[in-house]
Amino acid sequence: MIRSLLAAFSFLTVLPGRAGKFSEAGLAGSPAWFPLVGYFIGFICLGLAQFLIGRIPLPMISFLILLFLVMITGGLHLDGLADWADSLAGDNPEQRLKIMKDTHHGSFGIIALAMVLLGKYLAINLLLQQQNLILLALAPGLSRMGLTLIMSTTAYARPEGGLGTIFARGKKKWHLAAAVLIALLPLIILRSLPGLICLGVILILSLLFRRDGKRRLGGFTGDLLGASAEVCELAALFGGVLLARLL
Repeated sequence: MIRSLLAAFSFLTVLPGRAGKFSEAGLAGSPAWFPLVGYFIGFICLGLAQFLIGRIPLPMISFLILLFLVMITGGLHLDGLADWADSLAGDNPEQRLKIMKDTHHGSFGIIALAMVLLGKYLAINLLLQQQNLILLALAPGLSRMGLTLIMSTTAYARPEGGLGTIFARGKKKWHLAAAVLIALLPLIILRSLPGLICLGVILILSLLFRRDGKRRLGGFTGDLLGASAEVCELAALFGGVLLARLL
C-alpha cells in the first residue's frame, strides 16, 4: 500500500523520485491514490493563496499558483494535452498514435496549451477575488479521480506496449472504488455542494475522454490521461467560480 502510494506521487508529480524504481505491483496499484495526490497538490495551492493574500496583488498570486501547478507535475499533463490535441488531425488510430509520439507540437497542441493555461489563470484569479479558496484545493483532487476512471475501465491503446501496459494489466475493481471514496471524503467532510457538482461534471468529462480514446485511439494513452487531467481541472476551477454565483 505504501509503495503504491509513493508510486502515485512519483507518477503524477516530480516527487519523490522516478517511477522506474517502483515494482510493477506498486505502479499498478497507484491509480487508487491519484485523488489523494491531487488533493495534496490542491491544499498546497490553498496554503500558498492564504499566505500571499494581502501581501502581493491577486494577479501575481494567480500566476504563482498556476506556476506551481505546472512545476509540481513537471509539465507532464500539459505535454499530454498538447499531444492529444495534435492527434485530432489524424485520420486513423495508427496515425493519431504516431502523432502523439512526435516530440514536436503542432498548431492544435499550441492552441490547446494557450487556452487551458489562460483559462486556469482567469479561473484562479476569479476564485481569489470571490474568496472562494476551497475549490483551489478540491479541483486537482477531483480531476485526478477521472484518470483512475479512465484507466480502470479502458484498455491500453498502444500495441507495442509501454508504461500504460502495467496499469492495464494490473488494474483491479477496487482501485476505482478507492479513488471515488478518496475523492468524496473531503467533499463530505467540508459539506461542499459545489465540490459535489464539480465531481459530477468531471465524471461526465472523464467518460467523454474515455469514449474519445476508445473511438479514435483504441483505448487510453498517457497523452489522453494528461489531456483529461488538464481539462477536468480547468472545468472544476471554472465550475467553482460559476457555482459561487449561483448557490
